[in-house]
Amino acid sequence: MVLTETMMFGTVPVVFNSYAAVTDIIEDGETELLVPPFSCSKYVNALRTLMENEELRGHMSTSCRESVHRFDIQNIADQWEDLFKNFF
Repeated sequence: MVLTETMMFGTVPVVFNSYAAVTDIIEDGETELLVPPFSCSKYVNALRTLMENEELRGHMSTSCRESVHRFDIQNIADQWEDLFKNFF
């Protein structure tokens, strides 16, 4: 939930790729920066990249706000309804 909450506000998270669902939520390099698990040096480099590149940060921030709408309650409810209709 933290990832989608930050995306709603256009914050660009830097995320360790340490759990399977992270790639279902983000698009590496587009909405967030994905870092190999527990690689502190790559994490620091990703943060530095965002801090130093205002254009990239702005683009990714906009992408975050747009991308997170796929998790809106109505979209998820519609998917559940479609699943039930096709199942029964």
